[in-house]
Amino acid sequence: MGIKMRGLFFGYLSVGIFFFSTSIFAEVPALHNLSTSLADGALNDLGAALLFRSISPPSGNGRIWGLGLGVEGSVTSMNGLDAISNQSGGTLPCGDVVGDLQLPFGVGAELGWVPSITRDGASFKHWGINARWTWTRLVPSVPFESSFHVGYGTTQLGWSDAQTATGYSFKSNQTQVQAAFGEKLFFIEPFIFVGYVTQSSSVDAVGSVPIIQTTLAYDYSKSSSSLWYGAGVDVRLLLVSLGAQMDHVLGESTTAVRVGVKL
Repeated sequence: MGIKMRGLFFGYLSVGIFFFSTSIFAEVPALHNLSTSLADGALNDLGAALLFRSISPPSGNGRIWGLGLGVEGSVTSMNGLDAISNQSGGTLPCGDVVGDLQLPFGVGAELGWVPSITRDGASFKHWGINARWTWTRLVPSVPFESSFHVGYGTTQLGWSDAQTATGYSFKSNQTQVQAAFGEKLFFIEPFIFVGYVTQSSSVDAVGSVPIIQTTLAYDYSKSSSSLWYGAGVDVRLLLVSLGAQMDHVLGESTTAVRVGVKL
């Protein structure tokens, strides 16, 4: 777990380097010269990667009561950040510890979080929560499973170096709504979904240029929204639950997997 979390942590830290590093005063354009379109693309990349994905099937977890716990990991394309770094084919890793609670009448709750991380001047906080209603529990004559989801998530990411007076911070708040449809086939449940995501993001950076004793600052904020759609599958083997999902949101594509236990 420690190795995985460190890998996740430094993956996010590398994203920050795209926004601000000492090399921006050399061949890479400075942040204060970053175009609006490039900044928007970068924030959308981060938003798509950090969106909470429960990878939960429409049938929920149990007919009346249920409890689940697991881990989820994903990789997201990063066309916006690739444009800033003049590269191509990059991906952003992300992940959550996920929990699932099933209540009567098809009502449920989904939670995802990453324990707060602070190391070497860098910090990271992330969590998301969804309310779920499997309405087909109340209409047993419907020949498929369906659920509605409403959720909220927030992320804070930062890095600073007191010796060089250099640092950055990224903040994002997201809301999501989703309708999912699936069909249980023995221990397998394929599903599709469509939804809508809104986010408010901001990035702040500051850096010093010792040669001319100057400090440069950059700040940018953006609110955006996007259609969200995808497909997935959930597999139940006794107490073991496996899930996989592919989706598209904010102009980027994500592949995510989940493994856990459900009671």
